[in-house]
Amino acid sequence: MNLTTNYMGLQLQNPIVASPSPLSQTVDQIQALADSGVGAVVLHSLFEEQINHEENRKASILENYAESFLESLSYFPQTPLDSPGPLPYLRTLELICSKIDTPIIASLNGSTLGSWVAYAKNMQDAGASGIELNLYQPISDLEMAGTDIEQLHFDIFRSVKKEVSIPVAVKLSPMYTSLSNVIKRFDSLGVDALVLFNRYLYPDIDLNMLEVLPTINLSDKREVRLPLAVIALVRNQIKAHIAATTGVESVDEIIKYLLVGANTVMTTSAILRNGLGYVTKLLDDLSAWLQSRGCNNLDDIRGTLSYPLGSRHDYYRFGYVETLQKANQNPYDWND
Repeated sequence: MNLTTNYMGLQLQNPIVASPSPLSQTVDQIQALADSGVGAVVLHSLFEEQINHEENRKASILENYAESFLESLSYFPQTPLDSPGPLPYLRTLELICSKIDTPIIASLNGSTLGSWVAYAKNMQDAGASGIELNLYQPISDLEMAGTDIEQLHFDIFRSVKKEVSIPVAVKLSPMYTSLSNVIKRFDSLGVDALVLFNRYLYPDIDLNMLEVLPTINLSDKREVRLPLAVIALVRNQIKAHIAATTGVESVDEIIKYLLVGANTVMTTSAILRNGLGYVTKLLDDLSAWLQSRGCNNLDDIRGTLSYPLGSRHDYYRFGYVETLQKANQNPYDWND
């Protein structure tokens, strides 16, 4: 079965992409992910804060030694400039890109304009096949209007895009006032792919200690519904490729994402739950499902359930109203 797919100009052996996770931090881990059979690997993120911290530390060291005598320059401390910070990330990226053929996508995470975006060029120079720009915007600024957030994200993307010639994907959250319009505008700016969606990490409260606790949970299949709806809505309206992420537990979610038009499907939770060998099962199950329906490749099903052109509003509104009416008719008949 032919499972190859094109994702932002990269030819992948299959549509399953390992998304950023604790499994993509070291050379050995990334090698193991590639060996598991995934079509591509997205590294863990290099954060704006890490880059800014390192740049500030370099500036502080340079300032402290600025008045040194020329003959003392040979004693300039080199090691503190090497770690911590972005350099270990770039070294890992360079090493793994030199060792394997599986496309490696670097991840750059930020929420403000700044010099940190120049590290996109460093990622390209280290051998990255592409860059995933993760725009994680905290919802804490009461003075920042929605349009200001949108413009900031467009400006960050432009800044990163002009640094590199390799493809750039943008990973979005669903929390925009007009999400479809934001997607369309990123498309018009030349984004190579959109990753839908970023998951917000919501805190919990410890009722014994009366403390706010940071929490993170693996996604489950109930979370696919929002990405499914949005991908189905925008697939025929944009040129950019789409990577679906969130909620993959089995091959069922992968097939659903492909049916609404995703080019690739990213997962971390399924691999963390079941181990690296689970990738083989997902691929085998996908091939078996396609074969059972007489399909020869992914293009035979991709986008067949996306919304038709010209009737998106009516189509989406009708589904919304019909669902609520059915729920009202059977108030005690609920699925988990």
